[in-house]
Amino acid sequence: MLHGAGSRKRLALAIGLLAIVASCSSSPSSTTGTNPAGPTVKTDPATFVGPVLASVETATFSLGQDGGITVPLPNGKTFWVFGDTPSYTYKDNKWNLTGFIQGSSAGIGTYTPGQVPTAPINMVAPGLPSTKTTPATQFLPPPDVFLPDGSGKVCNKENGGPTAGAVRWASGAALMADKTNIFVPFIDACVISETDYRAEGWGFAMFNWKTNKFTTPPIDVIPPKSSGEALSSSQYFSSPIIDGQKVTMFSYTCCALGSSMYATTLDTDLKTLKDPTAYRPAPILGLPATFMFAVSPATKALPFLTMYQLVDLKGAYRLLTATSPLGPWTEKATGTLPKCDSAPEGDTCNNSMYPHPEFSTAGSVTTSYWLPGFGPGVPTNPDPSHQIWHLVYAKLPI
Repeated sequence: MLHGAGSRKRLALAIGLLAIVASCSSSPSSTTGTNPAGPTVKTDPATFVGPVLASVETATFSLGQDGGITVPLPNGKTFWVFGDTPSYTYKDNKWNLTGFIQGSSAGIGTYTPGQVPTAPINMVAPGLPSTKTTPATQFLPPPDVFLPDGSGKVCNKENGGPTAGAVRWASGAALMADKTNIFVPFIDACVISETDYRAEGWGFAMFNWKTNKFTTPPIDVIPPKSSGEALSSSQYFSSPIIDGQKVTMFSYTCCALGSSMYATTLDTDLKTLKDPTAYRPAPILGLPATFMFAVSPATKALPFLTMYQLVDLKGAYRLLTATSPLGPWTEKATGTLPKCDSAPEGDTCNNSMYPHPEFSTAGSVTTSYWLPGFGPGVPTNPDPSHQIWHLVYAKLPI
């Protein structure tokens, strides 16, 4: 997924500016002016917990999906939205890539507030009941996007080559005030290869978790242009926070002079959500920018907005909190995600990091992230090649 929506190595290779990223994302957050002496920042080490498992994973079958956005539901379950979802099968004493779902998949699992889930997640196939045997299935259908060369040709294998395809990458998810529909914003992208893609459009869908069907199928609020023109990252609206009949989403420009984080607030009625002129990003003063972040809503255990921010490409992070989207935001903790330092050489630990406040406590933020070289999820048959990546949990002190 690329920030909320880039996939695997694509984001790091697309940015290609590690030194700039470091200087941009390490700007002091004390510019909020909330504490002239500087806030107390917790630096205790994070704790590794283990893999995020799906019910269909076994000793000989593994899912390597990225993403991992969660929405707690009123029935004591949590809805998951994942990104690109490769599947691997163990055969002839090695792991083999046997399937790949572009864009997104979804799942549903049980949880107890304040605890990291231990039960596997059932995958979700829209329109069908979700069971322990439901296979991983594409969640958001592909969009109409175009090759980034200005030719006006549709982005597909025929025009772009054997690895080309159109994807919708979810950039967040949140439960609407009706407690029935899940608001799922997404980015439309043309993917040519693992290292070549372009985000071209933005939109949203509404998914009814009770019926397992889309109430509102995907709508492109900012439609992709036939020229293949790139979508501005200030329009990568993500991490929706719903408060009554209002939704706030976040975006960014990074990483150079003029970098900024933005908050965009609008009404949640369909007419407004479909209106591109209703989206007016406001800069968040004093908040350092980065191309990888996620914002989670307040809970009883964590009674404030929490923002996870990427600091470098090897798992370094910062956690910030605020009582309102426009801040002031205060840096509360810094650290490095466990096991990122032991990732295979050349791989980066830089995407699909999402905080889960419903699994968190007052002293730590449970976070999932896509860990290079970690897999399979069920470790009976290890992968000495470290080609299988997997989602894992960690507890980050705050």
